Amino acid sequence: WKIPQLIKELGLKNEDVLTTYACPECKNYTITPYIGEKQKCPHCHHKDSLCTTNIRNGVSEDQLNEIYNLMDLYVHPFTSGGQEIPIQEAKLAGLPTAVTDYSCGSDMCVEEAGSVPLKWNKYREISTSFTKASTCELSIYSAMNTVSCMRIDERNALGDEGRKFIIDNYSIEAVGKKLEAIIDAMPEISYDFGFLEPKRNPTYFPDPQSTDSQFIQECYKGV
Repeated sequence: WKIPQLIKELGLKNEDVLTTYACPECKNYTITPYIGEKQKCPHCHHKDSLCTTNIRNGVSEDQLNEIYNLMDLYVHPFTSGGQEIPIQEAKLAGLPTAVTDYSCGSDMCVEEAGSVPLKWNKYREISTSFTKASTCELSIYSAMNTVSCMRIDERNALGDEGRKFIIDNYSIEAVGKKLEAIIDAMPEISYDFGFLEPKRNPTYFPDPQSTDSQFIQECYKGV
């Protein structure tokens, strides 16, 4: 992510953009405007250890909860997704959320979910023609403005509503019950539980003159 380049391009100040840095040495984190990678850790003073979070180094679940709670509103615009987990994490932390009302985001924008829906425009992904969402920036601004104008009790009520929605619908207990019901409703099957591998013929050589379908069928029979 070329963060300095994007800041300059958008006419922002460096202090407008906060990033989370984590130290793999002392396991502490700090939140600061972007200052580059491999910085000196302010906690353990280890040289070159402080970097923005990545797939190799990040924060713990407890620390993540603290980071979410630094926010007044969690905004999650996205193009598409099967399950955007940070939305559920933010809701479990009691945050009001603003979510693109498309794909899995639509599940988070039902009335009882405690979300502010974000509007979007459709575009097609090259090669797949899959419908993607380009979230409207004015909708993001409107959501931020709506939440910032709320009283503290209204904001907390919205966060509590979202947290209850996730616990009721996405917790291990809730999802587990659905899976149990699906499995229990399946018909009884009698298995022989014969896990012995069939003998292979390592010397088999398929006919190179065969058609594609014949080649595959011969391989199944011959090997």
